[in-house]
Amino acid sequence: MANSSVRLAYREDLKAMHRVESECFAAPWSYEAFEENFYNPFSIYTLAESDDEVVGFGGMQVIFDEAHIMNIAVLPSHRRQGLASDLLKLMIDEARARKAVIMFLEVRASNVPAQTLYKKFGFEPMGVRKQYYSDNNEDAVIMTLNL
Repeated sequence: MANSSVRLAYREDLKAMHRVESECFAAPWSYEAFEENFYNPFSIYTLAESDDEVVGFGGMQVIFDEAHIMNIAVLPSHRRQGLASDLLKLMIDEARARKAVIMFLEVRASNVPAQTLYKKFGFEPMGVRKQYYSDNNEDAVIMTLNL
């Protein structure tokens, strides 16, 4: 069994997190966009490691009393081990610590596993953003969690 953990991310983790981003998403952010967002003062990134290798991350912004999850990604080889749940729990804890009262995200309408994860933590669907994803014009389901 691998030795896995989650923690807040540091700038030294940027390249490894972007590698995960590139492997997990059909339309990944460029490294420059990823780096710019990481350094945004409202951004908070969490990191999942397994045997000292970066295998996942989560990114969100907390602005005033709202926390917006931008992405959660875990390498395919490390999925279904609870890492996404661990990342999400840490993000919720960090949002609460920063006095957010609501958390929201957009998730692909076809991404049932992610929607199931979010529902497990109490997120509820509240709407749809039509043709939200630029790679295939797929709709996004907006989900919220009252903190």
